[in-house]
Amino acid sequence: MKISVLWVLLLLTVFCISQHVDALEIKIGQVDSNKVLLLQGGFDPGDSLKFADFMRRAGRVDEVWFDSPGGLVDEGLEIGRKIRSLGLATRIPKNAKCASICAFAFLGGVIRYIEPGGRFGLHMFTISGNVELLEEVTELIKTYGPQGAAEIISQIEQESALAAKEQADYLIEMSVSLRLLFPNYMTSHSDIAWLTRQELVSYNVLNTGN
Repeated sequence: MKISVLWVLLLLTVFCISQHVDALEIKIGQVDSNKVLLLQGGFDPGDSLKFADFMRRAGRVDEVWFDSPGGLVDEGLEIGRKIRSLGLATRIPKNAKCASICAFAFLGGVIRYIEPGGRFGLHMFTISGNVELLEEVTELIKTYGPQGAAEIISQIEQESALAAKEQADYLIEMSVSLRLLFPNYMTSHSDIAWLTRQELVSYNVLNTGN
């Protein structure tokens, strides 16, 4: 027995979605002599393309600032890579939070700042909050029994391994310690591990004294 291709595609599409958050807003402003782009809200499908298009139209930008609880993993990684390709600095301003996949997007900065009062947090990514997917899994198990459940688990295991590899590759690209994956994987999706300044320096998340 083989589970339908449609199911496999669904799994690949939704895997590693973090908790639902408000839609991403992109704002531009001037801070002293710097032109700043602020990303607020969650990363939804197509937001990396939206970000790239905004950057093309914005012209010169000095820093990208973050205040986001996370969103879709693939979108966050693509935003981070776009920031790196443009050679931009990133910042988490005072009283702002950058958590879940936002934290990975922040790592795209060539120079990375976190102001006092800004917070950088990690947790395990999840698909468990996707009600539609859980209902689909329940129906498949009812239809195919233990064999169907075993195949679903096998697919999730494979995708988990691929997701872990992709995240490790990304950290290497951004010159960040792979030890950053420890708080990422060891913290439940319902919680956030807010890193101390000492940890941020240790993992090379912060690569400037400011």
